[in-house]
Amino acid sequence: MVLALGCGKKTENASPPLPDKPASSAPTATTATPPPAGGPLTAQKIMGAGHVLEPFEPWDEALAKMQAALGPPTRVKHDRLANSDAYEWAAMDGEDCALVSVGKMDGKPLGKAGDVAGTAMPMLYKNDGKLATQRQECLDAAKAAK
Repeated sequence: MVLALGCGKKTENASPPLPDKPASSAPTATTATPPPAGGPLTAQKIMGAGHVLEPFEPWDEALAKMQAALGPPTRVKHDRLANSDAYEWAAMDGEDCALVSVGKMDGKPLGKAGDVAGTAMPMLYKNDGKLATQRQECLDAAKAAK
C-alpha cells in the first residue's frame, strides 16, 4: 500500500527528474597525478617525478614531459664512458638535496628508433654523512641552477 500526501492539487507541468550527476573528475587513489607544475623547482616536485616517464620512451616526448613537470634541467652532464648525456634536476630542502636524472640513450640496442629516455628515479640525499659522493653530485647540480 502506498500512502501519498499532498495539498490535493494536481499539477500537469511537473518538472522532470534531474539527470544523474556526471562522474567526478577528481583524482582517485588509483589515479596518478603529476607533480605540481609552475613555480620554482622544489625537492617535493623532484621526488614526485618518478612516475612522469615510461622507461625507454622516445627522447623528445620524455624530455617534454619532464620539463612540463619540473621546468628546464638544472644541468646536463655528459658521461664519456657511456657516451650519453644525463639531464638532471636538483633542488635543496634545508640541508637535504633532491635529484632526479634521466639519461638520453641510443634506442638501437633496445630495438627502438632514435634516442630514448632511461628511467627517472628521484633520490633524496640527507646531510648525514652517508652517500657523500652522491650527495655532492646533487649539491653540484643544485648549484648549477643558480
